[in-house]
Amino acid sequence: MRRQGLWSCFRLLLPLSEVVSYLAPTEAHHVRVDPTASQKLRVEFDGTLHALTCGQVNLDAMDVAGEQQELL
Repeated sequence: MRRQGLWSCFRLLLPLSEVVSYLAPTEAHHVRVDPTASQKLRVEFDGTLHALTCGQVNLDAMDVAGEQQELL
């Protein structure tokens, strides 16, 4: 009888945990560049930052040698 109760609990918790996982997704953003490329690489960045004002946003770019790159 005890096993049946545990099995019923498991059958209820598994779908519930899947729904919670689906409704609360995690975001991960990664950008990787091939360091062996000898050409300049054009990078376009499009992002929305709702919680920041324009004065608070800053984007710095640095090459593999550690030199600051000009952003246009």
